[in-house]
Amino acid sequence: MAECLAKFYELMNEHAQMLGMKRSNFAVAHGMHNENNYSTAADIGKLCCVAMKNEAFRSIVSVSNHKHHSTAYPGHVYEWENTNLLLK
Repeated sequence: MAECLAKFYELMNEHAQMLGMKRSNFAVAHGMHNENNYSTAADIGKLCCVAMKNEAFRSIVSVSNHKHHSTAYPGHVYEWENTNLLLK
């Protein structure tokens, strides 16, 4: 598993370089803090421009509210609200 993740990070960083993201390094896939995982606003902007060309991505990030019934806890409903004004 560790070898697969290492290859994933390598490919992710290669793709970031290809997109012109010169001040970014991706070291974890889950997004939690890691000193080797960093970027700049300009680089994330480049990534967002590419991501917004994907119809599925645009559809997901434009959702204002979402409710999901838990399969692990019957009767529990998870609710998410998108508060990012740039995406609304």
